[in-house]
Amino acid sequence: MAEELGFIGAFAVLALFATLAYTGFRIAARSADPWLRLVVATSTTWLVAQAAINIGYVVGLLPVTGLQLPLISSGGTSLVVTMFVFGVIANAARHEPEAIAAIKQHGENRVARLLRLPAPEPYRAPAPRPPAQRGRVR
Repeated sequence: MAEELGFIGAFAVLALFATLAYTGFRIAARSADPWLRLVVATSTTWLVAQAAINIGYVVGLLPVTGLQLPLISSGGTSLVVTMFVFGVIANAARHEPEAIAAIKQHGENRVARLLRLPAPEPYRAPAPRPPAQRGRVR
């Protein structure tokens, strides 16, 4: 990238990956569902770490591993998996409490209506189970 686009292009790629990290961790922090929080934080860490490893070995700081730079390097399977992860993160962003409130206030957008996406539901914690009675087998 730096050979073709120079310093400005390389800086733009780094800035976009930093934006991805900030946005992914912000979505994870705002999520009310603990499972969704864990999935989004892990997926964001995976994408940013893969980018950091690729950039590290292109610069010469790390040994060559063969990892693709997400969304930029060629690799069909890597691109499919990366796009799937972006879909999971986008779905998590749609289920943030603030996003649910905004969708209820302003209505669905055209893309959501075209894709017939169901309206996101707010997260409800599961009801606590009653303590097990001793000596009783079910």
